[in-house]
Amino acid sequence: MARPSPYPAELRERAVRMVAEIRPNYPTEWAAMKAVVAKLVIGAAETVRTWVHKAEVDGGQRPGVTSEEAAEIKRLRAENAELRRANEITASRPNENERWVADFTYVATWSSIVYVAFVVDVFSRAVVGWSASTSKRAKLVLDALDIALWRRDRAGTAAGPS
Repeated sequence: MARPSPYPAELRERAVRMVAEIRPNYPTEWAAMKAVVAKLVIGAAETVRTWVHKAEVDGGQRPGVTSEEAAEIKRLRAENAELRRANEITASRPNENERWVADFTYVATWSSIVYVAFVVDVFSRAVVGWSASTSKRAKLVLDALDIALWRRDRAGTAAGPS
């Protein structure tokens, strides 16, 4: 993930506009960029060059991937990766109640800390057992597991490996 720019969007837009406006007064575009950097107190001329080129691509004056297209590609890649992960999970466990994961955490309340354990069915992503306690002992997680086993047994599914 790219880090956020330390420069506000207004400053970037102003710098790009200034380069376009003062470019005829300088022998090269790079010289105009350096002048803008000095006037606006920006770290480096390379930063302004990047902004100018990005603005030209977004404006259709230069070939390349626009900001909007890049954001769409990033979104689609993330969606694609999530779908691949979901497909791997689905392929590796065809049935409900075959794979569970457990976790516990704490919740700060006005009077103390409460520890909560959860057992989640990986297939359905449903919480199948849970337990809460004021101490984080093994019994906390074992109680959550007992509830999950009880619910599975009550539903008519054998509690144990097939």
